[in-house]
Amino acid sequence: MCDGVTATLTASFANALIELNANVTASTNLGVYSVRGNSTLTITGLSNNIFYDNTATIIDNGTNTYLTLCEALAFDYADAPEDGCALDTKVNEVARPLMIVYPEPANDILHVQVPSGKILRTTLTGISGRTVASGAITNGALALSNVVPGTYVLRVHTTAGRASHTVNVY
Repeated sequence: MCDGVTATLTASFANALIELNANVTASTNLGVYSVRGNSTLTITGLSNNIFYDNTATIIDNGTNTYLTLCEALAFDYADAPEDGCALDTKVNEVARPLMIVYPEPANDILHVQVPSGKILRTTLTGISGRTVASGAITNGALALSNVVPGTYVLRVHTTAGRASHTVNVY
């Protein structure tokens, strides 16, 4: 969510980076939110994970919400579109997913499939922005044996484009 945005999220499995001075209401299940910079998140629903800095306001009306204070929360915009936070709310067609990731949550191995193209590079990044694994996918699987339990962002670069997916490791 961009600077100053007011938004309502209703889809389950939502993943949002909420920027400065945003006001977001989310009635979701199994969402992952990172909130910083004087933003407000009002959350309802089941089992949402919220990472926030000490300037964010979290209003928790949900059940089994997991709150984690991240004092120096910062976002990496290396893969952001060049036009920044321009929002396009039109839906013209249903796109085929760039990648399929399972199981969720994952333990020792994460399976990654791309319906078209070839995987060029992968990066698994912690919510703090630190890369914990990178490289190629071997036989459609990424080994997680050295990854500490938590929530991560998997970024996959393919010949057909780029995609990211939130991964919970237990």
